[in-house]
Amino acid sequence: MPMQWGLSKPRGVTVLSIWGFLTAQDVDRLNDAATWTWAKSSGPLVLDLTGLQGWAAVGEAALGATARQWTSERRAVVLCLAPTSLLTIADAELAACPRYPGISAAVSAVNRREATAESGPGCSDT
Repeated sequence: MPMQWGLSKPRGVTVLSIWGFLTAQDVDRLNDAATWTWAKSSGPLVLDLTGLQGWAAVGEAALGATARQWTSERRAVVLCLAPTSLLTIADAELAACPRYPGISAAVSAVNRREATAESGPGCSDT
């Protein structure tokens, strides 16, 4: 299944969901999705990878570039990964992001962070 994406805002938090397989042929579509999401939001980002079944190295690099775009503007990024996910994260920016097993846990963590105005969680804590 080619990469698909969707945008949602549960409890006011931007969630970019990616599912299917993220191959080299999908990188332009991922970049378009990330650019569109960036334009439609102003706060932290939850990257929901729970439906991602696999990725090529270039696909992971594109997700890392998305995380770097957010963090360059001091906007936190957190990841949702299924507990049974076999994805290996080699990209340093993605590896630094806090991980949660689902959207609800990630959104709650982001909302706690925003309510207390702490610097974390998020891979923008550099």
